[in-house]
Amino acid sequence: MSGFLKHTERVVLHQRAIGAARKSQYQDVGLVYAAVDLLANEYWQMRTAEVEKSTECRERFNAQLQKLGLEFSLSTTSSRAGEEGDAYFVSYPHGTDQKRMLECHLKKGSDREQRFCLRVYFFWDSDSKKVLIGWLPSHLDTRGT
Repeated sequence: MSGFLKHTERVVLHQRAIGAARKSQYQDVGLVYAAVDLLANEYWQMRTAEVEKSTECRERFNAQLQKLGLEFSLSTTSSRAGEEGDAYFVSYPHGTDQKRMLECHLKKGSDREQRFCLRVYFFWDSDSKKVLIGWLPSHLDTRGT
């Protein structure tokens, strides 16, 4: 997990994500690190850019997504997330009882085989201007699993 330390000013890796990563069977570890880099760099810049630079930042983000073969989308709807218990929610800020939904995810592959399917679930914290990664690299459970 030491490779994530270079992004501490822009990315928070939740304890749940660390635990999931340690147990992971995902084979392309380099892509997991590249996905975190994408969130810490292009995504962070896109979220913090001034209006006149926002289009340029979004284009860089989309180009990097394509280069890595990743997709960016909402993780689920808030009503469906609630059907999965706390799977799509994390306690944040740390040490509080407040729950935040992992609203977005980066993904690659649709196979539920953990060795080949990548998911990075996260949300943007506008107060701290940081990305909080709450789960990676496997798929969270849904009604279909």
